[in-house]
Amino acid sequence: MKCNTGKVFNCLIQFLLTMVRSIEERVFLVEYIVQEGDRYTDLVQEQFAEKFPETPIPHHNAGHRLIEKFRETCSVLDAKRSGRPSKLNGEKLMDISDSVLQSPSKSLCKLAQEEDMGLSNTA
Repeated sequence: MKCNTGKVFNCLIQFLLTMVRSIEERVFLVEYIVQEGDRYTDLVQEQFAEKFPETPIPHHNAGHRLIEKFRETCSVLDAKRSGRPSKLNGEKLMDISDSVLQSPSKSLCKLAQEEDMGLSNTA
């Protein structure tokens, strides 16, 4: 994804929001890639764009990884993660995005403090 805004934080938020695929999108991709003989063809990309017009078309590596995950786990769901849960969710990302848009010259550290998101708490 190319980001022309020059604002690293906005680019990060855009990247995170576009990388999260819904279950419906994942199932769609697996079904159509398998129908195409395990190939992520232009036809699969066209059908994805038609079905999900607001979603960026996944890179072919994403399709390949999704098929690998499906073959290994028989699921398109993310694996359960161990450790402390992240404080970062879609709502929090939108709050942070709003803060960045309101004060684009503020440092990431200052924004993290204001949003109660220490840099070590985002992982």
